[in-house]
Amino acid sequence: MMNVPLRSPRRSRASWAPVVVLLGAIVAALGVAVSQDPTTSVIAAAVIVAPFLLYFLVTRPLFALAVTNSVHAYSIDLGGGFVSPYKISFALAILTTAYHVRKRGSLLPLPRGFSVAMLAFTMLVILGEVFAEYESSPMVLVEFGSSLLTFLMASQLIEKTSDGWVLAKVNVLNLLLVTVTVLRDGSWSMLEGNMSRASGIIGQPNALGIFAANILPFAFALLVTRTTQTRWRVVGFIGILASVYCQWGAASRGGASAAVAATVIFAWMAGRTLSRRVLAIGTAVLAINLAVMVAPASFTRVTDTFSAGAQGGTIDTSERADHVALGAEMFPHHPWLGHGFSAFGYERSRTTGSLGQSLHSAIFAVLVSYGVFAGILFVLMPVAGMFRVLSRRDTSPDRLVGVAAAAAVGGAFIASISGSNIFGSENWSNIAICYILALRIDETNDASARRARQPAATP
Repeated sequence: MMNVPLRSPRRSRASWAPVVVLLGAIVAALGVAVSQDPTTSVIAAAVIVAPFLLYFLVTRPLFALAVTNSVHAYSIDLGGGFVSPYKISFALAILTTAYHVRKRGSLLPLPRGFSVAMLAFTMLVILGEVFAEYESSPMVLVEFGSSLLTFLMASQLIEKTSDGWVLAKVNVLNLLLVTVTVLRDGSWSMLEGNMSRASGIIGQPNALGIFAANILPFAFALLVTRTTQTRWRVVGFIGILASVYCQWGAASRGGASAAVAATVIFAWMAGRTLSRRVLAIGTAVLAINLAVMVAPASFTRVTDTFSAGAQGGTIDTSERADHVALGAEMFPHHPWLGHGFSAFGYERSRTTGSLGQSLHSAIFAVLVSYGVFAGILFVLMPVAGMFRVLSRRDTSPDRLVGVAAAAAVGGAFIASISGSNIFGSENWSNIAICYILALRIDETNDASARRARQPAATP
């Protein structure tokens, strides 16, 4: 008599009945509560969504990291004690990463050069704050620490190059959510009539512009790649339009410069032949000019700045030139370890009577705050990361996500010349992704080469 393997019995519909009844009762109770007090709608939505979201984050740790990186840009807290979505998601990402690594039973290798550079940069930042001229800035260390942890988690969760698409998709979806808040904050009539600037949930127009520029190349990648479904190409196209609208609303010169730089880098590096690259650059230039032509009135502060520079006229630098001049005066006094992050604000208050938190340039801020060696590393790490992943783009099946990460880094680097965001996790994560993807490409290629060298098995 043949033994038939036993199959686990399918769960009957009746076994789901108690769960359905319980969920129905919860939804009905929450519905009654919302009808009596509409302010409880947020709590009701959280109660319904939270269990499913927690399960999804625990079972998909890379998604948890992507969500954490996305909400870092939100200037929102959930009440007293400065509890924010970023802090909650960051704690969940750490727990899910630790669980995933423990379940896997091994640690993935880190990008060696970038790890050493980050360690050296961290030591310089710590020394700069310990020997700060006025007082140390522990919040700078906390923010940079979150960027370090994001890099460590990404190095353990990105196991293959195709994992980069998870981060790309979450970034673009997050851009669409942010654009909804921008539409509410700065509708077309407001931008065209009152020449007002929008910031949305990001909270600051310049930060919004740089945020939209960082995600733009990932939207391009989703649109033109041949390895994703049609629905994601549609999402990528909508993401491009959303990024453009956010630039219009922000009217940020740094954000607009970053968006143009990211677009040009992606257009040139995505092509495989010279003719395709030239065609892509031409298309990008036409699209940029079209976007400028139909931009609302608030965006004229950006176009006027560039036209004034091209014609040799006076450019409104919003005190940036004064900031750089004061930074240049401070730098020679402590060129090796710097003055500490808070020193510029005190010096500006002493000399002008107007307190400023930081230099309006991330690069100059690092030079003044932490010295020449930190400044060199601050420039070399993103530039080397770009070249590292771009030099391997033609040996990877997921080449466009690497090109998008490099383009995002290039745009952020351009923006950092006149922007004050130094240690934002959403910027440093793209730098880390460049190194991690390059390492995974090398590992895949080395494994393929070893298999090719193995002698074929004899029959």
